[in-house]
Amino acid sequence: VGGAFRANNQVSIGEPIYTYTDEIDSDGQSTIAKGQAALAKANPYSIIYIQNNRPYAERLESGDHSKQAPEGIYAVSFHGVSQAYK
Repeated sequence: VGGAFRANNQVSIGEPIYTYTDEIDSDGQSTIAKGQAALAKANPYSIIYIQNNRPYAERLESGDHSKQAPEGIYAVSFHGVSQAYK
């Protein structure tokens, strides 16, 4: 399950993506490479979307169904980045 969720962390520029894939990414390297490729196309002040559309993504974000991320995923990351640039 972790590899399917991991593979669906999607980065897009200018507009969100509303689909998800059945890909599996067990170590995250493919997903990271795809995200970096998308970011390389961004112009200054672009709106960048980072999202996961797996049907169970919201439950994982709430932390209720994940032993790996009991505090959630995106909110924790956002908080860390916002604190770093405060």
